[in-house]
Amino acid sequence: MKKALIIILASLLLLTLFISCSGEYILKDLAKMADKTHWNEKDSKYLTLSVDLTIEDRIEVNGNVTIMIPENITLTAAKGITVREGNCLTISGPGTLNASGEEYMAGIGNDDNQYSNGGTIIINGGTVNATGGEGAAGIGGGQGDGFPGTITINGGTVKALGGIHGTGIGGGFWSNGGTVTINGGHVEAVGQDANGIGCVPFEGRKPGALTLGEGVALKVKDYEDYPWEDYVVDQRRRYMKTADPE
Repeated sequence: MKKALIIILASLLLLTLFISCSGEYILKDLAKMADKTHWNEKDSKYLTLSVDLTIEDRIEVNGNVTIMIPENITLTAAKGITVREGNCLTISGPGTLNASGEEYMAGIGNDDNQYSNGGTIIINGGTVNATGGEGAAGIGGGQGDGFPGTITINGGTVKALGGIHGTGIGGGFWSNGGTVTINGGHVEAVGQDANGIGCVPFEGRKPGALTLGEGVALKVKDYEDYPWEDYVVDQRRRYMKTADPE
């Protein structure tokens, strides 16, 4: 019995060893919470799941919140997740998160408030599938003049599909490119009449900044039915300023 207890405690300790914008470690089961759509730092700083779960309404993140999805568990955010400026969402696997935005809303990121900026999104692992609504990015900006915020991918498998006139990762229709750092993982970014990663190619849009870690697997395409391309720095500088790996 003691041996089993030691293993459990060791496993819980390992769960705390990840990059996060959150502080103390208090784990709550999202499936057992009455309010599943408002993720607040005050009462839900760390979330996990005991069973597969679909949340039908759009989720809103307030403060610094971490969601840890266990192996073989899937969380589906049927209308996506809003992370506005001043808030931070950290996603950790090894389970799966599926998020789809409605019209003008990112799968994960900003909503349809055209003057607001996006917050901070950190992906440390697991599988993340994010699809933007019309005019919005898969991960990043909604439709509007704001900035998508800061997006950091440290690991996992990330597939981001923009809605019509939205990037896979970055800006939505008329929004700018944001700040994107990819340190690890396998990342696929697909734009729809837009760049796979960066901003929609309109005059006056600010391209944002992309930093790629050494050995990162990043593939992009600007339309869903286009062939995949490896990210080539020199061909993409117009819409995303790229810092070469150190």
